Amino acid sequence: MVRIGLATESAKTVLARMRERRCCHIAILATLPFILKRPWFGILVWTWLGFMNPHQLAWGFAQTQPFAMIVALTTLVAILASREPKKFSSEPASS
Repeated sequence: MVRIGLATESAKTVLARMRERRCCHIAILATLPFILKRPWFGILVWTWLGFMNPHQLAWGFAQTQPFAMIVALTTLVAILASREPKKFSSEPASS
């Protein structure tokens, strides 16, 4: 038995929690290389993080990690580094 706070939990429960935290981190951080190659994938991951908030289902420091910001910054870097031509309009979007 492992004592955590006031509750006593089995070692299996503690290991299961650690595994969930690692899986959350690995799942989100594993998408970063794909985002660098295809920036549109970053928009999909950022939207998924915004709607589902999978890091909120984990315990500990995973809840406070700024995963959406990490994905957003990676997406911006990927967009700026992409070879596609970029055109910025000087006209407003709506008229």
